[in-house]
Amino acid sequence: NPTPKPTTAAPTPPTYIEDALHKFIMQSYESVGYPSDGLRNNLDPSVQSVKPRTEQSPQWRAYQKMAERDDILDQSEGSMKDSLIMDEGRILQIYALMVFYISVGTDHTGYQECDWPGVSCQGGLGLYEDDKRVVSLKLSGANGSVDTRLKGELPIELMFLEYLKTLDVSHNRITGTLDGAMFRPTHMKELILNDNFIEGDIPPELGDLKNLQKLTLHHNEFLGTVPEELCKLRDKTLHFLWVDCSPMGPANTPKVECPIENCCSICFEGYDDDGGPLTGGENPTEEEMNPPQGGADEDGPKPDVTNDDENLLKYMLEQASSDGGTAIDDVSSPQFRAYAWLVEDTRSNPQYSDPRLFQRYALATLYFATDGVHWKHSENWVSDEDECKWFGVSCKFTDDEGSNEVTSIQLKSNQLNGAIPPELVQYSPNLQNLNFAINDLSGPIPKEISSLKNLEILELAENHLTSIPAELGDILSISHVFLQLNDFGGQEMPSGVCDLRAEKLTLLWADCRGDSATVQCDGTCCSACFEPAPEELNETGDSGDGGSDGGTSIPSNGGTASKTDDVVTHSDVDGKILKILKKYAPDGGVSLDDSLSPQFKAYSWLVGSDESTYVDVEHIILVQRYAMATLYYGLAGHGWVDKDKWLSNDDVCEWQLVEACVGKMVTEFDPYSNNLVGQIPVEITHIRMLELLDLTDNELYGPIPTEFGYLADLEILRLGGNLLTGTIPPQLGQLVGLHELYLHDNEFLGTSMPGEICDLRNEGGNGLTTLWADCEVDDNGESHVWCEDSCCDECFGDNSEFIFYEGFGTNPPKTTMSPVSAPVPPNQGLKQELWDKISQDPTLVARLSDESSHAYEAFLWLGSSKNL
Repeated sequence: NPTPKPTTAAPTPPTYIEDALHKFIMQSYESVGYPSDGLRNNLDPSVQSVKPRTEQSPQWRAYQKMAERDDILDQSEGSMKDSLIMDEGRILQIYALMVFYISVGTDHTGYQECDWPGVSCQGGLGLYEDDKRVVSLKLSGANGSVDTRLKGELPIELMFLEYLKTLDVSHNRITGTLDGAMFRPTHMKELILNDNFIEGDIPPELGDLKNLQKLTLHHNEFLGTVPEELCKLRDKTLHFLWVDCSPMGPANTPKVECPIENCCSICFEGYDDDGGPLTGGENPTEEEMNPPQGGADEDGPKPDVTNDDENLLKYMLEQASSDGGTAIDDVSSPQFRAYAWLVEDTRSNPQYSDPRLFQRYALATLYFATDGVHWKHSENWVSDEDECKWFGVSCKFTDDEGSNEVTSIQLKSNQLNGAIPPELVQYSPNLQNLNFAINDLSGPIPKEISSLKNLEILELAENHLTSIPAELGDILSISHVFLQLNDFGGQEMPSGVCDLRAEKLTLLWADCRGDSATVQCDGTCCSACFEPAPEELNETGDSGDGGSDGGTSIPSNGGTASKTDDVVTHSDVDGKILKILKKYAPDGGVSLDDSLSPQFKAYSWLVGSDESTYVDVEHIILVQRYAMATLYYGLAGHGWVDKDKWLSNDDVCEWQLVEACVGKMVTEFDPYSNNLVGQIPVEITHIRMLELLDLTDNELYGPIPTEFGYLADLEILRLGGNLLTGTIPPQLGQLVGLHELYLHDNEFLGTSMPGEICDLRNEGGNGLTTLWADCEVDDNGESHVWCEDSCCDECFGDNSEFIFYEGFGTNPPKTTMSPVSAPVPPNQGLKQELWDKISQDPTLVARLSDESSHAYEAFLWLGSSKNL
């Protein structure tokens, strides 16, 4: 036998010890139910480590890069790399992005993935408040050269971007098929894949993306039929579905069939002039947007926005627009997207009146212009719901069905990003309140704002707006304008806006103080000047998620400001008043640090009023004045029916709705049926000598403040006919002088009348004689408020007729006491004499300024009607 030839041993792959990162990644695939032999091979060390780097899988290369980082794996000396030191959610995020970049032939630098190309992040979504998660990945090649466009396949690892809302890889050279499992169903809203070379069927799993609003698949090589699962989304959230469904080519057939009518919102041509696939194209042409109808199957898919009614709608919008329709003709504009949505909307709701059409178009334009898909709250927006039910929108309901008028848009701190579209203000003539504070709005305030002839409150603070239009001065109805913390570049406040200070404009705030002032405005114009914080403070103070707790401007002046060295200042330059108010604040002064809170607005008004000079002698009265102003701002005072002299320099005892005072202390406050709206501010309890408080028949909601128990002199409390919820506070049982308590016709559910209140019924003739509540027991043995028969003397139910209080029905007279238990009128003259004598003694006044002192307690006791 011949001597056997020696053999060469096969190369031995390097020894590999699995670390914690590799183990975690493999477990992550399994946890989402996506194990496969191919994926295992992509991360198999025995397979990948022996390949040249250029042939290694994107998954292995991404893992290798991550394993070298000292912020993911424990790389300390002696460690076995057996522990992770980064949040697992962020690890998967980094891994997914790295695999994506490698797969499509692009790169990134640095450790912070939120700074990588095309990435946008949002805070507060991870394990900790400062953790950021990827919400948008935009790498469109529309404006780049062919050489810089992405090339390759979309990796399945995109499924690890748990909070991804937007993916835009349009106008590139993406190939391969689309796997429906690569997108998380909960958050995805915009999937923009047009103008690539993606082939195969459109995956039915895309129908699981329950919040999907826009899907563009046109100018690709998809074939077959749009899945019915996607068509079903068209009746819910999917407003835009763009595919190659226009019949074209020699066979006069579409590349992609739409199985049911109105499934595809816009059909594009899927073929070029030679009958071949039309892919990798640029922005759609006019012909593509409006493909010809000739030769189309009568029952086949019809292209969108082309029929006569829709062209009439477009013509109407173009004629009404300030630019003559230029924006709406641009298929990439917010205006066109709003129009395309409106076309779909009117198909299912053809009964809209013209004002409603304009109103819905205006709101939709705002949504698309300010990146509505990434708003913090966007419930019901651009849906078939009544626009009055869209998040932040309030309406005035008119007598004519279908003619509800939008009067308020409240989108404060909602991550609006972009420019305010002129259509919003142009087509919303009934707006009274517009609040876009604490967002990321840029560009000028639209000059079309002059169309808002009914606007009363404009809150645009803490954005990046660049100019204040002179047309703002045309709004004679406006009372509050907040413009601080913007980028107005040192412009002068338009003179027409300053002229409004002689009309209804009581609050005008801007960054008009200091060398870095962005607005030139003196104390005769701006009611409060702020000094912009240094740029580095703005950067470090920014949360990165479009919201903040109040901003970094420093307030400077009030309505009657003085000027020193051309810097407007107010009477609280040493912060003494603010310190006093914070002393009494139940939240420790947090609300007074929020420049958009009712408390801060009341303080800003207060320090500009003449009454602020009382701080040195009578700060009990000062705190009461502050409390009254807080009620005005906190309960929508601009919309009250009666408000004469409110926020004037007159004594609060002269303000309308104040029925009686002792000295300068309010004893009877009677704003019933006055359109008060909001939660009762606890500051109302700073009106310490109240004997009667009538808040009947308003729109007060939320709980009754437990601090009501501090109103030691209160004899009559009327809260009926509101929307109050929660439990009835037992602290009301501390009001030993209370005679009448009305809590009926509210929204209390499943609560009981506290025993402390019922105990007041046992005080004989001096105790609680009248107690009304929603304690009527229904046929099922249920009641809103459980109350013993010996406690509540009048019970109401869901079907009860509303009565203001005992002895009076729907039209009560303006009396200060009900006839049921009106006590003997106090000796007002003697009370006034007592107050006058005390006011002449500076030492006594100083003692009474401390509400914790025995002197103050004695004064309250002596000043009450039953003791004097």
